[in-house]
Amino acid sequence: MSLAAGARLGPYEIGKLLGAGGMGEVYLARDTRLGRTIAIKVLPPSLSSDPEFRRRFAREALAVSSFSHPNVCALYDVGHQDGTDYLVMEHLEGEPLSSRLKKGPLPLDQIVRFGAEICNALEAAHKRGIVHRDLKPGNIFLTKTGAKLLDFGLATLKAGPSAEEAGEDQKLTRAGMVLGTLHYLAPEQIEGKEADPRTDIFALGIVLYEMSASQAPFTGKSQSAVMAAIVAAEPAPVREIRPELPASLERLIKLCLAKDPDERWQSAHDVALELESAAEPSPEAAQRKSRPRRTGARIAWALIVIVLILAAGAAGFEGSRYWRKPAPPAPWIASVLPPAQAAFDATGFNAAPAAVSPDGRSLVFAASVNGGPSQLWVRPLNSATAHPLAGTQGASYPFWSPDSHSIAFFAGRRLKRIDAAGGAPQTLCAAPHGQGGSWNQSGEIIFSPSSIGPLLEVSAMGGQTKDVTTANESTGLSQRWPWFLPDGRHFLFQSGNPRGASSPADGIYVGSLDSGPARLLLKARSNAIFENGYLLYLQDRTLMAQAFDPRTFTLSGDPERVAQHVAFESGTLHGVFSASSNGVLAYQTSPAPSGTQMVWYDRQGSKLTAMDGSLSYYSSEISPSGKALAVDILEPSTGNVDVWIYNLATGLKTRFTYGASVNLAPVWSPDGSRIAFASNREGYFDLFAKAVGANSDSKLLYRSASNKNPTDWSPDGAYLAFDQRSPQGKSQTDIGLLPTSGTEHKPIMLLGSDADEREGQFCPTGHWIAYTSDETGRDEVYVTSYPQAANRWQVSVAGGASPRWSADGKTLYYLSLSRQMMAAAVIPGVSTFQVEAVQPLFATRASVELMAAPFAVSKDGKRFLINTLPDPNPAPLTLLVHWPTQLRQTAVSGE
Repeated sequence: MSLAAGARLGPYEIGKLLGAGGMGEVYLARDTRLGRTIAIKVLPPSLSSDPEFRRRFAREALAVSSFSHPNVCALYDVGHQDGTDYLVMEHLEGEPLSSRLKKGPLPLDQIVRFGAEICNALEAAHKRGIVHRDLKPGNIFLTKTGAKLLDFGLATLKAGPSAEEAGEDQKLTRAGMVLGTLHYLAPEQIEGKEADPRTDIFALGIVLYEMSASQAPFTGKSQSAVMAAIVAAEPAPVREIRPELPASLERLIKLCLAKDPDERWQSAHDVALELESAAEPSPEAAQRKSRPRRTGARIAWALIVIVLILAAGAAGFEGSRYWRKPAPPAPWIASVLPPAQAAFDATGFNAAPAAVSPDGRSLVFAASVNGGPSQLWVRPLNSATAHPLAGTQGASYPFWSPDSHSIAFFAGRRLKRIDAAGGAPQTLCAAPHGQGGSWNQSGEIIFSPSSIGPLLEVSAMGGQTKDVTTANESTGLSQRWPWFLPDGRHFLFQSGNPRGASSPADGIYVGSLDSGPARLLLKARSNAIFENGYLLYLQDRTLMAQAFDPRTFTLSGDPERVAQHVAFESGTLHGVFSASSNGVLAYQTSPAPSGTQMVWYDRQGSKLTAMDGSLSYYSSEISPSGKALAVDILEPSTGNVDVWIYNLATGLKTRFTYGASVNLAPVWSPDGSRIAFASNREGYFDLFAKAVGANSDSKLLYRSASNKNPTDWSPDGAYLAFDQRSPQGKSQTDIGLLPTSGTEHKPIMLLGSDADEREGQFCPTGHWIAYTSDETGRDEVYVTSYPQAANRWQVSVAGGASPRWSADGKTLYYLSLSRQMMAAAVIPGVSTFQVEAVQPLFATRASVELMAAPFAVSKDGKRFLINTLPDPNPAPLTLLVHWPTQLRQTAVSGE
């Protein structure tokens, strides 16, 4: 029996029926807590009594929840109410591939695009030991952002969470059972053999065949005839039906449909690569197309040469020399404005500076429309308009593939890539606070995963990372802003003291993928790039160019000024400029170095007051009395970071820490008498404490061979919670508890796993600690017990980070993934914990930075002090074309 419109399943209000199938009914619904549209898949009561159908329903939830991928329909929640099992899923707008195929075959570009996206989804599932086993057009949904894979109800799971579930898995997928949709079965499924990833490859071949030919490859008048065709017959070649398709696509499909699994493509990754090649014209076709033009070109060039020889004879040798060396093209300058009702978001932490494509034909930048979340836009330089890239909200520091077809960027603590023409983003690896990347011709990417540590390398298709530089963390060095040199093996990068004063090792270096120590090229605190024979970098916000030989790694001549007042973020040592190989330079100007501002907001998001100008603030915490604020600030004149204390009544501030080291992440003791903080004065960031209002020295609390920072002090004063990063600056973070009473301070590791767990915050009433973890593939806020983590509860909905408690412990505030302030009503008991309702409060421009608390809450819960990013830069982007020809003629001013 169908559910009536208006019925409720938990917090979800049912709308209309979207469709029904053998595994249930799908309804349009609304999440009443967040006010968003979702889809609910329901197992009807008629099937709920069947144990096998219930197991398959649970199997789908288990399979989809075990990984996250942009080409797989996301699972938000599972539930059971009044005998009804249901799954809460992402609502998709578009149409099933099966519906699209009724209109005819797909054009080649869509075959390649959607086929590659299906491959990416399968590859992600196969890496988790999941075989779909029911891949067909009806389980593929086409949306504006790309293809989405659905319905994992028949999937095999190689590793269940328990022995009992693993036994159930074997019951459902035991040898001899034929499960799936008839026309998309592989020969081994018909024969009752065990399925593996190559089984999905066969079904993928059938799907690609139908996308190409708009007809099934295996048909028959009966089920047995169809099975016989799958096992023994060969389908008609695709090009007999559509001769215009490339031969490479036909070969690709043929290998997918090999009867013997050993003779098929062995991975979805391989199929995706071949699909990309299929989109390119074959050498034979290119040769055929070029032959007529080549003959005409020879005749034309012969005539030109004859004319030039005659001209040279008449005009003499000097005339001949003149036409051989034409004058270089004159430089010209243009401005690029943001899209209508949008503003560039190109400076400040988590920024997304503009980047010119290597071929100089396109520009990618971040812009926000009407103050909403920023996203990436691509502007072809021969066009007056830009198009947004869906799925890139919150993106930072984009960089291009060498062929100018794809863009990599950082978002959601991940490194991702997306096609420049649009489509679904693909996650490559973890990168909690990305600080730039570069992509070479061999499909290798080097990038900085955070502001502390070495550069890493990863395949452009994703996978495991490895170190490519050695960051000396004992001196606090960070390495960021890599840029590949033309050989694709050597690269530039910036090394320096993160968020601190200058160090002897600061500078621009040359590194290599083939090992060997990096060499210092130039002393500078800026990112650097190489194009058109010049090294480009900033010197006091002036863009400089100096001749550079990438073969010998030597500079020559004097640096020359190219542009002034270039936008620069002192906290990340990054200037907003980019260049292509054909002489296109893009940069943005700003009147002063950008920073952040501490701003008070009410619960409706109205701005109340702001603190002390625009500085580079990082982390802040209000004192237990509510009268003072501890905050760490970057000192522009020295480049150092120290903790300061503000009197919130008078606005006066006093320095709390001193010295040449970086001191940050202040945390008050419960009685307000001490402040704990992190300092790299002895190498790694270690934990220190100092008395407030007394002329006393700092006391070392805990030292170890890794970077760490305090996050909160328990209400009874017994424990100091801290984040501890894994050695070598990798992305993993664990949560520790440091006992603060007695003489021995031996830490307890509360949470330590392969996931990134951080930002521990004690409940004011005791017993519980809130924290952020990305174990599901995106950040979520959880609560667990302490000093031993036992049970846990997820608080956030659809992603969240940076939890903060209200003074009475009955509300947990956090930031959504789009930086919206959220409020979760909770009931923190002594042995149990309950989440009641979650509601959005207002949108923010909070600065989310490593080792920093982005906001604090007043004691009455009515005001929020948020470290706020500057407004989007109103200055246009400046394009300087053929810039090298003007270097020695005149300086270009950015004013």
